[in-house]
Amino acid sequence: MSSARRGRWLRLAGTYLLLFGLSMLFVSPVVVMVLGSFSVDEQVLTNLSRWSFDRGSMTVENYADVVERVHFWRFLVNSVVINVAIVALGLVVNGFAGYALARLRWPGRRVVFSLIVALLVVPFEAIAIPLFLQLSWLGWRDTLMVQIAPFVASPLSIYLFYSYFI
Repeated sequence: MSSARRGRWLRLAGTYLLLFGLSMLFVSPVVVMVLGSFSVDEQVLTNLSRWSFDRGSMTVENYADVVERVHFWRFLVNSVVINVAIVALGLVVNGFAGYALARLRWPGRRVVFSLIVALLVVPFEAIAIPLFLQLSWLGWRDTLMVQIAPFVASPLSIYLFYSYFI
């Protein structure tokens, strides 16, 4: 093996060793969290210092408690309904808007497109309170619509559809 080839191999091995070490650094908290979720409450923090988990004391009782104590299935159904509604309505609304901006010729099209592109830099946090006040005025507080309506029309989605249709 030539020295250039050996040097390249050592550099590649060092790179992979570094990447492996970094991946273990980032994955280890998730592993500890998952293993801790199967432990009894009293053993979660005591076992953390040893990095050893007693397989004999592992239980799924914590997961059963979550399902039992909170309305887990209701929360799951709400999440599915909200996400399906946002995706379905977003495809229709953003698709129509992107198509109209890309394919149809009408006065003010460039101004509207410029405004939509400008909206990409506005963070959601900047409009959250006015949006909440508007939705409260509509009487939608404590409904699923308050979690669906703000996310249907998205400037990024309109821009992506526009880019596709152009």
